[in-house]
Amino acid sequence: MKAGWNRQGFGVAIVTVMAVLALPALAAPPTCAAGVDYAGQGNALRNAGQHGEALAAYTCALLADPADYASLQARLESGLDSANYGDAANDANRLKDHFPEAFARMMQDSEQAITSNPADPRPRMMHLLLQWARANDAGVLQEADALLQIDPNNALAYLLRGSSNQYLGDRITPMADFQHALNLGGENPDLYSIIGSTYVQTDSLIDGYLALDRALALDPNDARSLYFRGVAALQDGDYDAALRDLDAAVQASPGYYDACFDLGEAHAHMANYPAAIASYSDAIDYNPSFKLAYIRRGELQEWMGAAEAAQDYLAYVRLNTRNWLPAQPAATNAAVDVRLMPYEAAQLTLTLTAGQQIALSAQSREVDPMLVLLAPDGSSALAGSDDPAPGQLMPAIASFIAPEDGVYTLVLASADPGRADRGEGTVQISAGQMRA
Repeated sequence: MKAGWNRQGFGVAIVTVMAVLALPALAAPPTCAAGVDYAGQGNALRNAGQHGEALAAYTCALLADPADYASLQARLESGLDSANYGDAANDANRLKDHFPEAFARMMQDSEQAITSNPADPRPRMMHLLLQWARANDAGVLQEADALLQIDPNNALAYLLRGSSNQYLGDRITPMADFQHALNLGGENPDLYSIIGSTYVQTDSLIDGYLALDRALALDPNDARSLYFRGVAALQDGDYDAALRDLDAAVQASPGYYDACFDLGEAHAHMANYPAAIASYSDAIDYNPSFKLAYIRRGELQEWMGAAEAAQDYLAYVRLNTRNWLPAQPAATNAAVDVRLMPYEAAQLTLTLTAGQQIALSAQSREVDPMLVLLAPDGSSALAGSDDPAPGQLMPAIASFIAPEDGVYTLVLASADPGRADRGEGTVQISAGQMRA
């Protein structure tokens, strides 16, 4: 969980459904002109050893084409080679999120380069950074130790070894490794940024603030440090400060979808739902696979009574579901037992006639259930619910009127798989009397 919030568990649901009738990373975005081959410029600068200047060129290439994964990969490498480790970390996460095949190839290439020349520290540094981006902390520790065997003064090895030990719950040795990294790397804001983000993500907010404040004293426009200081303020309940830092991070690094998402969270905490929805939409525009942005935007739309909530819930379920259970009919006054595991979705069919009105609700003691009612052709969501109102955690569709005769599909899924880790249970489905 190096940029964004994505560690997670396991479990089963007991749900009752009633149917009744009724991209960082640089300190500041460069000025980019239209019609310029910035990718070519970046390549030329890298070949000349001007890695810091190449970062700006690749950023312009990515602003013109966010799907230019070759420029993203090249910017990642330039960040590593110029000791802009925070920028490189953000780009590694973006590559992992958007272009997993390219990320996997980089892993393989670095492993092959290590095998070909075990004494070369550079491929080991790349492999170390990619392992860290994957949250493979055990692998980071192993790779950092191997790197230090051939390069005892490698600041990145100490930095990421300290970070991974902190993630693994060690609260003693990381401090020494962080200090070693700073002693070797000097007053590099990227070192402080990664130290600060590690502390923030392991609930050591005071240490996180100290490191991030130092990073921003050295580089006031560093998007990554602004982002994580905003996240710390969000956790701290200081929403005004969170808004300032997160908005600054978005301005400093166009395409920074994690910052857009958490800016939406800050707006939501201040009950500015239209602004929150706009920020979640920005996050989705930059990262169409951003599951949490869909569900959070859907929740706020549901609270505001907007029909678009159902489509957001469906997008979340489709992105989050790894196993669709076979469809089962939900008959009048019948109970259907469904064993719902995390990342699974149950499908219940309801035969309705045009004009028929129903209400749907769900109850669960173990997971956070979500309901999505699909059209007979299964192509779109006609109604959906996760949290009908602030503080109301059980979904409820108060009134749905069938637009046509047909077999509708009710999808049940867990809105928060991280809560589904408390043992086994049974989903109970029952349908009340329906009338036209």
